Amino acid sequence: MVGWHKRRPRREPLDLPQDTEGMLSAYLAAKDPKARHFALERLVRAAPTRFKLKAWATKAEFAALAESKTAPKLKPAKALLKPEKGDAAAGHSLREYGSDDFDLATWARGRLAKLFAIKAKEMKRLLAAGHYRVALDALLHRKASGSVFKTAAKDQQFAAFCRKGFEAEAGLAKKAIMGHGWVFANRIPNDQKGLWGELSVSGVSTTKDRTRVVGLLIGGGSVTVDSADGFIDSSLMKHFVMRAIAGGDKMSTKRAARSAKKERARILSSLKAKYGWPDPIQRK
Repeated sequence: MVGWHKRRPRREPLDLPQDTEGMLSAYLAAKDPKARHFALERLVRAAPTRFKLKAWATKAEFAALAESKTAPKLKPAKALLKPEKGDAAAGHSLREYGSDDFDLATWARGRLAKLFAIKAKEMKRLLAAGHYRVALDALLHRKASGSVFKTAAKDQQFAAFCRKGFEAEAGLAKKAIMGHGWVFANRIPNDQKGLWGELSVSGVSTTKDRTRVVGLLIGGGSVTVDSADGFIDSSLMKHFVMRAIAGGDKMSTKRAARSAKKERARILSSLKAKYGWPDPIQRK
């Protein structure tokens, strides 16, 4: 992959791993609770729905197995839990039986919810400090209870923040759907100029030979072939959570996920009617 054209996304400190494999390794290696929490939140933001888990395990460092032991046959999602506790056998199981089409995004969100569920007291602190984006992510990914949602909804400044931004989240999701369905898939729309005009991204990233677009800058962040699915779902969930808080309506993570799924299908159907849905062009 070559560099981003036009404007580069803002990056975190260079001593932190920027690739998904490195983020997963950093999370599993973290021992301090705060460091582990931070590493897992970074992983949640970047994790794709299709991750080459077996390839990662092949390169990861695990303690050697005793000669008398063999790697147990474990389901990938279960095996990935055990290296958190230093289980070398589970790590070797991932090398033998790990999937190369693993939903790391769902796995990482599940771990974040289980290990670092948000409490009302912490939500109050986040809102008092004006950390509205962090608070919003916590509502989505950290197993927020009804009382936590109520706490967030009562904050007038947070409600104003949601009222101002919920439509923008739906717009970001729509752009990512266009990128995922047409640009990344090599599907040529019947109005290519119109699609790119509506997409209106800040920059693109291509393969080395520049024959294929593999990344788009949307809303100041990078959306790639691997991360597009998760970005779409997360943006639409944010849209519905923010809209509910702005309007004083009840909301839960599960309800937001159901609404996001329906809205994604509706947006895709509308875009298909507008730009067509031809077979992708196969490139060598």
